[in-house]
Amino acid sequence: MIQRITGPLPEWASRNNPLLGYQLRQHEQISTRSRLLRALGSVLLLAALAIGGYAAATNVFSSPAGQNLTESTVEILFYPMVIIQTALGIGALAFTIGAIGEERGHETWDNLRATPSGAALTLRTRWIAVFYRLRPGLVLVTLVRLVLIGLVLRDLTAFQGRYIDLLIGGVTPDVPTALGGIPFSVPAAALMLSLFLTAALLLPFTNVAFDASFGLFLATLFKQRLYSLIFQFVGFVLRIGVVGGLIWLTLGFIANTQPLEPWQAWLTVFGFGAFADWGLMMMHLGFSGEVWGTIPYGIFIGSVLLLYALGQAMLSDLFLRWAVILAENRD
Repeated sequence: MIQRITGPLPEWASRNNPLLGYQLRQHEQISTRSRLLRALGSVLLLAALAIGGYAAATNVFSSPAGQNLTESTVEILFYPMVIIQTALGIGALAFTIGAIGEERGHETWDNLRATPSGAALTLRTRWIAVFYRLRPGLVLVTLVRLVLIGLVLRDLTAFQGRYIDLLIGGVTPDVPTALGGIPFSVPAAALMLSLFLTAALLLPFTNVAFDASFGLFLATLFKQRLYSLIFQFVGFVLRIGVVGGLIWLTLGFIANTQPLEPWQAWLTVFGFGAFADWGLMMMHLGFSGEVWGTIPYGIFIGSVLLLYALGQAMLSDLFLRWAVILAENRD
């Protein structure tokens, strides 16, 4: 699927690469019974998350999940998706932070370093292997986003096609209806909305890419497994705290129970989209309209989220390059 979008992958990223194939087989060599148990566990976990999400959206089954199909879908899926996405980020870091330690444990690291480009290929295939191993979760969060995009397009036909006009009414800065006789407000709002949606599609992949490359960078710094375990634990606690805090602040602000200064609200909602839900809630037009209407310059949060995603991709490549350089030159 990725190759259809980006074109041919580098040789080291292809599943036919012997080193990548070896790394994937190490984690796929399980018995049929274990596969069945894993599949059953995944189904039960998804069912539990779905029931939990529905309970949270309906105030423990005592009220409707939302006023329309889109709102109900977002409310039900929000917390399950946040849990799955947070697990993806934690998993990406955990899969790579011990990469060099594992090779040292197998007594293969020195041989790999002695081979031309051996260390570089090992780290790069470790990085791309994360996407193969987390593929079910990435497919799930992408499918959810595609469904929500379909619902967004459906909602835009409401109010005789004037919904997007209502979204930009009263926003700061004021968007003129036309410039030089050419309609401006609706195309501008459509552009801002498309940037929201694009960012929401990219953020799961750029977040996983960044966590995986940062894990490899740390792997070159931590020679002892104990240090990497301590870092993972501290990072896990901090991640949960940041995600929970951003959700509490953002949803409280939208519900008018958590007052914030305009600049605080802007940064909070941006952080919420970048670090907590990866742009998921922005795909609900009611939420986006609330952000646009109550936060000055909130209409630009989507474009900044897209820039953040692109910057994250660049940092991922940078950390991967640093990891390769350190691995090839450190004793």
